Amino acid sequence: MKTTILIGAIVLAIFASQQRDDYVDRLVDLAGTPYAQLNCSAYICAAKRHAPCSALSMYWGCDGALEIVAEYADHTLIDQNLLQPGDVAAIKGIHVVAYVGGGVWMDSDVKHGGVNPINLWMEPMDDPWFSGRVRILRWKQSSQPRLAEFAAEHTPSLFSSSAPAQKFDELLARLYLRMTS
Repeated sequence: MKTTILIGAIVLAIFASQQRDDYVDRLVDLAGTPYAQLNCSAYICAAKRHAPCSALSMYWGCDGALEIVAEYADHTLIDQNLLQPGDVAAIKGIHVVAYVGGGVWMDSDVKHGGVNPINLWMEPMDDPWFSGRVRILRWKQSSQPRLAEFAAEHTPSLFSSSAPAQKFDELLARLYLRMTS
């Protein structure tokens, strides 16, 4: 019962959010993409249709395209009330994850099978990808996506024709399995 309520809350939070945009839909739509095709930072940049930035570059603002919203000593301290769909958590400059809403984060990680949903707050503190200082970053409103053609040319096969809502149902199922196993 508790899991059903959690899943319902996630669905409502994500689809009811007025802050959802094409970028967040693309974050969801890329689920299942292998890590070899898109690493963590390439995944976020492809969804944003932004020129490539490494995780380290994102940690420092991706050449001015991202602004620091908050900083935390570790990922377990992140205040969910501060987050907006599309925010990026940059962990020590070695890994980045994207917030899609409703407590759900997505990243591209070999251990997660490529691009998949995660519960960032539950990631182990001893995992080097998730341990250490975290910056919450937000794409600047005035920042126009740079080199949209780059993403269009290099990732056309990554965007499926299925509706993001269908893709999100698959994500919820994966997240449920991960949480209950």
